[in-house]
Amino acid sequence: MEPPDLLEQLFGPRRRRRARGRDEAVTDEAADAARQRDRREHRRQRAAAGKVRVLGRRLRGHRPIVPARGVGAGSARLSSVREWTVAGGLLETSDGVLLVRNQRRGGIEDWSTPGGVIDDGDADLLAGLTREVEEETGLRVREWSGPLYEVRAHAPDMGWHMRCEVHLAVAFDGNVRVDDPDGIVVEATFVPAAECAPLLASCAPWVGEPLAAWLRERWAPGSGVDFCYDVFGTTRADMRVVRSLA
Repeated sequence: MEPPDLLEQLFGPRRRRRARGRDEAVTDEAADAARQRDRREHRRQRAAAGKVRVLGRRLRGHRPIVPARGVGAGSARLSSVREWTVAGGLLETSDGVLLVRNQRRGGIEDWSTPGGVIDDGDADLLAGLTREVEEETGLRVREWSGPLYEVRAHAPDMGWHMRCEVHLAVAFDGNVRVDDPDGIVVEATFVPAAECAPLLASCAPWVGEPLAAWLRERWAPGSGVDFCYDVFGTTRADMRVVRSLA
């Protein structure tokens, strides 16, 4: 399986989702050299980020949010690195947390909060998130708070970077109705917090672990909690995910 196939399995098809970076064809040798440079830059910036203390202290064992790492112009020109900006919405009522069931390419199924890749045509991240939630669940969010947490995943072997913000819905209305134009979301339901763990075990670690942590600890929106992951391998069978706290 080529990396783009796995990428679409994890983040969905690219129907009208125009990722922040664009694919550019290069020779295998040039692409490999660019990835090596990107890995070195990633390590350098990760080391530097460890010295940054946005909040001036560690927050419950999680790393404070630091400025997102960008891909240099030279790397973007020479490699097929993709940049994905993703947003997730956490909607909660007395019935529980809203989760959606996704059916992805290859028959893969998982659960997550609603959300998706932000479209270049969206006014901003929250506008895109509001659109995604309404498309997938029929619910219209009137007010957001957050972010609750931010997730960054770097996949050097597949050549992509993902940054995701998860926001808490303060006010929303409507009835749950699944009509996902991408055809991925097939079910949406409010799940009691105590029953979320088995469902979250089905999704990627960078999706399930942060949400599970928030359900346990309930930190306030805007607290600056950051989760970082390195993703190795090019297929689900050989994929290895490592969380970094440094």
